[in-house]
Amino acid sequence: MRPRDWSALVGRRFAAWTVLGVEPRSKGEPARLSCRCDCGAVVVVDASNVANGVSKRCVACGAMAKSRPLTHGATVGGTTTPTWESWRGMNERCENPNHRGFKRYGGRGIRVAPRWRASFGAFLADMGERPSRSHSIDRFPNRDGNYEPGNCRWATMKEQNRNRSSSRMITIDGQTRCVEEWAEHLGVRAGMIHDRLGTGWPDRDAVMTPRGSRRPSAGDQPSRPGVSP
Repeated sequence: MRPRDWSALVGRRFAAWTVLGVEPRSKGEPARLSCRCDCGAVVVVDASNVANGVSKRCVACGAMAKSRPLTHGATVGGTTTPTWESWRGMNERCENPNHRGFKRYGGRGIRVAPRWRASFGAFLADMGERPSRSHSIDRFPNRDGNYEPGNCRWATMKEQNRNRSSSRMITIDGQTRCVEEWAEHLGVRAGMIHDRLGTGWPDRDAVMTPRGSRRPSAGDQPSRPGVSP
């Protein structure tokens, strides 16, 4: 019987596996495939077990799936939770070249911290539960950084839109906010700040100078946010 062409499976998905390549083998040995699990782990697996659905994911993810209802709270009534969905989606768009969002994430070098990639439990311990389905994971304060502790938060769509690359970020006295957040914080119009920036005002002057006031002279620094009546 002619052996199966296992190379035809390269690039295909089987459950949580994505086939990366066919491993070299000696005569008489069973075919083995190099596969990447959705969590990012790369494992060599028996080819027939992958194709027949006997092997669906790496050992770690298999153990996690069994323990999830008891230890991670990742299922409720048999349905995956929003937190687990966010974790999986984060890994997929950074590690799976076949994911529709890979080009904007993994394709430009954005990665998931190894601790998070390997363990949903570690991710949950660091981030806590996703507050609601209106929240999603946001890389902040470094929007070009990795998904890792210290650079992620649960954010609403409004908050994420303010963190996009087109938002002007301004740092004053160690606090970094986009123009819209500074405007909300000070009770002024964001348009006023944008107008000042557009005419060459320094960042601090544009934000901190009271409405209706002239641009401070060189060397002057508004000491507090003020809003004229």
